[in-house]
Amino acid sequence: MNEALELTPILDGRVRCVQPAEGFRFSVDALLLARFALETADRGSFVELAAGCGVVSALLARAGMGEGVALELNPVLLRCARETMAANGLESRVRVELADLRTLKPLLAAGCASTVVANPPYFPAGTARVSEDAGNAGARHELTCTMEDVLSAGRYLLPEGGRLVLVYPAWRLDELMQRLPAFKLGAARLRLVHPREGKPASHLLLQAVKARVPRLVVEAPWLIHGVDGRYTGWYSELVTRMDEAPSQSPGPA
Repeated sequence: MNEALELTPILDGRVRCVQPAEGFRFSVDALLLARFALETADRGSFVELAAGCGVVSALLARAGMGEGVALELNPVLLRCARETMAANGLESRVRVELADLRTLKPLLAAGCASTVVANPPYFPAGTARVSEDAGNAGARHELTCTMEDVLSAGRYLLPEGGRLVLVYPAWRLDELMQRLPAFKLGAARLRLVHPREGKPASHLLLQAVKARVPRLVVEAPWLIHGVDGRYTGWYSELVTRMDEAPSQSPGPA
């Protein structure tokens, strides 16, 4: 637990994230997930699975969602998530818990959250080289949870009609769509994300609804970067959500 941590301003300084100085670093997919989740979010409670350093939970809380719980299994990232909440004055809004999303019953009640979000590991075990850094390995590879585990946790935590919001690499779209029905989840919104114009999709953003089979809406794709190399409108819209939210009193750095 002696790993060096650093405070990183994001969204033009409106939010601050604490993350390891070396090893695991949050990436743009966390920002994309938060922006997508906020498009249809209400002010109900939320749970973040595999929260990492807590960026998504901090953004959802800052944007005005209800009380949240961020679950993380890695002790170093758990510390980062707690310090991220403190750095943004969100300790009373987001509870950070050391938890294995495969065994949630002792910690959280069934149907306790109107929204569940997850930026889970992308690579099934054995499909890519595993990093020697424990944080990176656990965040990128399905060593401690699989896609099925994430969907099962979502089904448990959501009431009927509750929303599960996920980000995955685009190449896992077919697998994800095939697995949803087994967990009583129906795909409601899908948005593909491209690095820039003319490039294949790199990510998918999906909202599924528990115990319902809605008509799937395939939304217009997002480009991460424009021709000038800057983030496109999705980013400025996320910044605006931070400005519109009730002000917080940042804790100590």
